[in-house]
Amino acid sequence: MRTYRHSSRVQSVAYGPDGTLFALTGGELWAYPAGGTGRVLVARETAEDRFDGWLDVSPDGHWLAVTGFEAPTLFKVGSFAPPDAPNAESRCLLRGWNEYRFPDRVFYSRMCFTGDSTFWFGRTERRVTRYDFRYWRLPDLTEFEYSGFSDTDCQHVTTVPGTSQIVIDCWSRERGGVTYWSGDLAQPEAKVTKPVGTTEHCNGFLIASDGRYYVSDHQRVLIYSVGQNGFHLDLTVELPHCESTPKLSLCADARRFIAHCFESKLVCAIESGTGQMRGPWDWGVGKVNDAAIAPDGLTATVGGSSKKLAVWDLDD
Repeated sequence: MRTYRHSSRVQSVAYGPDGTLFALTGGELWAYPAGGTGRVLVARETAEDRFDGWLDVSPDGHWLAVTGFEAPTLFKVGSFAPPDAPNAESRCLLRGWNEYRFPDRVFYSRMCFTGDSTFWFGRTERRVTRYDFRYWRLPDLTEFEYSGFSDTDCQHVTTVPGTSQIVIDCWSRERGGVTYWSGDLAQPEAKVTKPVGTTEHCNGFLIASDGRYYVSDHQRVLIYSVGQNGFHLDLTVELPHCESTPKLSLCADARRFIAHCFESKLVCAIESGTGQMRGPWDWGVGKVNDAAIAPDGLTATVGGSSKKLAVWDLDD
């Protein structure tokens, strides 16, 4: 296990598809390039709370997004070499990186990349139970609006790996549970949404590369496969050490995932096929703000309140 110290709490961590690790620490964005031994400062923000939210990397690794409490920021990823003529006033410190800000929009929750890296999107609130999605096509950043879910009370949103589809969940009295609806950002004119299935509870969910749904509930994770008649519960993983809803991170082939919960110092790893759990571990980073698993499923990272970032080998 390796530990790295930063000058501010580690708020969010994320892996690129090549294994490069990114970390948000207060007003700074750092990178730990894959195969390297050091770290480089990607960008610095004088208003610290702008880099105090969530960090996401597009599946193809070409884009990086910071969704903070202010306007979201999108970066076009360049090299990790310093610029030929460093500018102390520049927010982006590396060569070939482009920064785009979106100050005129108010977004709710974190913004996401579609599973095929063709769009970057977020939801905006039109009224109490009605949402529109604003999104930008990559790489030309043409802006669109998708209102296919406008009559649905959206609770959570995620993406389908390898596609331009997004899925939201909402409580359905008619169906007696939480219903998941699918829409395609590549076909905004159709505005067609269709139900995928219904579960009894949901406090957040992810869709794995094998098509299964990983649904977070209080102190447990439920894994569902999707059939012609909706969902089939494949596995329930109990997480008694989680005092609240677990937050999940999946590796690329979905064979394992890691879980932690808000205000906890513990994180664990779970084999998706069997539910076998390793941990929980306390890696000394304080309260865990975020955790991520590398695409190959061999390495995991946690960042926390003690200004530390810990990286460890899951197979040790």
